[in-house]
Amino acid sequence: MLFKFFFIFLVLLYHTQAAKKGLTMQLQNISCTFDKELVKMLECRYVKPARVSLNFQLQRDLHENAELHIRVYATPFRGRKPIEFLNVKTNICQTLSQTMAFPLLKNIMSQLRSTSNFPYSCPVKKDIEFYIKNFNLNTKLVPAYAPQLTFNCSLDFYEHGKLVTTFYIEGANIPK
Repeated sequence: MLFKFFFIFLVLLYHTQAAKKGLTMQLQNISCTFDKELVKMLECRYVKPARVSLNFQLQRDLHENAELHIRVYATPFRGRKPIEFLNVKTNICQTLSQTMAFPLLKNIMSQLRSTSNFPYSCPVKKDIEFYIKNFNLNTKLVPAYAPQLTFNCSLDFYEHGKLVTTFYIEGANIPK
């Protein structure tokens, strides 16, 4: 029992020290792939340290049953195995029209609304150029007590069960 308390104390101490060090997010790679049957144009890019921008246009309206699968894996710098931090599959139309209950996703949606022209509900129309400009992976999304780590995030978009678009982001939470 004493060992458990000591272990918890060490973890909290480590997190406190990481917060004092002043860590910041830095992106290392971003890639996007798409199915030309649905997506007419897609460009994704990042600016260091941690700003993401993208533009896309659809060939046809997005189906109302389209889904988004979000996966985030993190590996502490001294760790060997990635830890699954988030694994969520959601209906895109419901996500656009509702506020999120999960705090991290709520923060992401809030910033997404302020940096994009995404609709607040379906349909997501064809022939409109949608964008995200300078989405910032900052301390509002990553808590100050987060330890030094590397991460990867994939956003997979499905329509009728078929993968139609993938965004993949790699980065790290590193000392300033």
